[in-house]
Amino acid sequence: MNLLAHVEATSAGILLGVDPEREVTLTRFLDPLAAGRLPATGRYEAVVGDEMARQLGLSVGDELIVVASAADGSMGNDLYTVTGMFRTGLLEFDASTMVMPVADLQTLVVLDPGRVHEIAVSTDDPSQADLTATRLAAALGAPERAMSVAPWTELNPVLAQYVALADATYWIFIVLIYSVASFGIANTTLMATFERRREFAVMLALGASPRSVVGTVLSEAVATGVIGLGLGTAVTVPLMVWFSTAPPDLAWLYGSLTVEGVLLTPSLRVGTNVPAWIWATIGLIVTALVSALYPALRAARVPPADTLSGV
Repeated sequence: MNLLAHVEATSAGILLGVDPEREVTLTRFLDPLAAGRLPATGRYEAVVGDEMARQLGLSVGDELIVVASAADGSMGNDLYTVTGMFRTGLLEFDASTMVMPVADLQTLVVLDPGRVHEIAVSTDDPSQADLTATRLAAALGAPERAMSVAPWTELNPVLAQYVALADATYWIFIVLIYSVASFGIANTTLMATFERRREFAVMLALGASPRSVVGTVLSEAVATGVIGLGLGTAVTVPLMVWFSTAPPDLAWLYGSLTVEGVLLTPSLRVGTNVPAWIWATIGLIVTALVSALYPALRAARVPPADTLSGV
C-alpha cells in the first residue's frame, strides 16, 4: 500500500497511472472532473478523489507527498501537485485513489516504460465483449505470451449475472405486454364478430366461403394492428428522441446502486435498436393475427339459416 501525505494528514492510497487524453474517451470518472483539470505528463501532477481531498485537507494547487514501493525493491517518493479532483460516487474509490500520467507513475515505481499492468478496450456494444476478447487474443497470440485477454464478463461475473437478470426481467415484461395485448385484441374482435353475426350469415348465404370470412376478419385485425402501430409510433417517437438526447435522471427516485464496485446511476435512456423495432412490429402483427384467429373461425361457422331467422 502507498502512503500519501499533506501537511500533517496521512492516508493510504492506490496509485493509478493512465493516459489522460485516452482515458476520458474510455471511462467517465475523469470527465468531467469535480474540480480543476487533468494532469499533464512530466510535470509531477495528479488528481485525487474528492473524499481523499476532504480527508487530507487538499485543494486544487496543493502539493502531495507520495511514498510507494518500487519495482526494484526500493522506496519511491516524490512531490506532486494536485490539479483536480474527481467524484465517482463510490466512497471507497474516491477516498483511496490518486490518478497520474502512466509515465510519471512508471518513473516513481522504477517500472520499465514498456511494462503496463492493463490495457483496457471498449466496445460500442457491451454484448460483443466476449467475441472481441476472443479475436484480440487470437490476433495478439495471447496463449504464447505472458498476457491474458479477458472480457468484462469474466473480470466481473457478478455484474454480468446482474445484467443477465435485468435482461430476463425485460423479456418477462415483453411477454406480459404481448399477452395482455392478445387478450384485448381477442376480446374486442370476438365482440365485434358476435355483433356482426347477421352480416356474416348474409355473406355465407350469398355464397361466400368460410375461408373468405376468416380472411375478412383477419384482414380487419391486421388493419387494426397497423393503425395501432402508426398511432403508437406517432406518440412514442418524440418521447424516444427526448429520452435519447436528454435521458431523465431517476436517481431521485431509486438512489444510487453499487454492484461489485460499479456505480449504477439509473436513467431513462433510449438507444437506437432497429432490429428490436422490426421484431416488435412483426410481433404486433403476429399477435393481432393469432388473437383474431378464434373469433374469425367462430364467424366462419355462423349458421346462415338460423341466424337470419332470428333463432
